[in-house]
Amino acid sequence: MSASIAQLLVGAALAAGGVPPPAVQQALRRAAPDGAEVQVAEYRESLPRGCLVQVAEIGAVSRSSAVPLRLRGRDDQRRRPCSGWGMAQVTLIATVAVASRAIPEGHPLEGAVRLERRELRGSARPAPELARGAMAARAIAAGQVIDEAAVAPAGVRRPGEAITVLVAQGPLRIERPGRLLPCGRGRGCALLPGGARVEGTLEGNRLLVEVP
Repeated sequence: MSASIAQLLVGAALAAGGVPPPAVQQALRRAAPDGAEVQVAEYRESLPRGCLVQVAEIGAVSRSSAVPLRLRGRDDQRRRPCSGWGMAQVTLIATVAVASRAIPEGHPLEGAVRLERRELRGSARPAPELARGAMAARAIAAGQVIDEAAVAPAGVRRPGEAITVLVAQGPLRIERPGRLLPCGRGRGCALLPGGARVEGTLEGNRLLVEVP
């Protein structure tokens, strides 16, 4: 085994499970969302003996995970730069919006949300500050963290609201009153006075239903 490889292995063994150097701690804090707390459960590094870490390069930290780091520093005894790698197992805790009760699709979020400190897990991104009038883009269970995909912006129409249904078949156009129903994302559904359910495309205050 060469001397340089032996030095790397010894450096990694000494750092296993240890406390990250200040440069690594600062890099983790900068990479996390504003206001989030980063807890390091485990830290390992592989560096030549005598290498003092000065800079840690890292991507964004958006959830609890194992985070790889590229480390650069200097060996003062040998008076030369040095580099290596590190791995930090982190737990990320942040203030997020949580449903205080079950919220049906299309219903307003206002009055049904509370803020809690939660660990961020998985790939879903928690919604940022909720805009006034925001609504549920899908059904949200009580206690569930509200992620970006679950929020519809203000101005999106709600189930139960009156709407004009425009039925188009070739050159024929018929307008009927209706009431919005929950529907798949990107589509609009309505209930006509006779009980028929139709599906189409929302265009402002109208639902366009094209009949082949």
